[in-house]
Amino acid sequence: MSTVEHHTPAATPTDRINTLSIAGFVLAFVANIVGLVVSVIALVQIGRTGERGRGLAIAGIVVGGFWFALLGGAFLVHALVATTHGA
Repeated sequence: MSTVEHHTPAATPTDRINTLSIAGFVLAFVANIVGLVVSVIALVQIGRTGERGRGLAIAGIVVGGFWFALLGGAFLVHALVATTHGA
């Protein structure tokens, strides 16, 4: 018994650059979690539409994730120190 799988054709590449990838990259520096989310949305859109900007979307995810982890870690350390020293 054989099953036939139907796949949707890949998006054809285009010369347009995804606007959300640019916005996500910029927002990753200013509002890290917003930039992270926008960059992920842009990466999904780029996969569907074939637009350019994949590198910017990935860079926005990396930068936004880095800042989110750094600030989250600093907040956690601050909370632990304040709890330990009774401040």
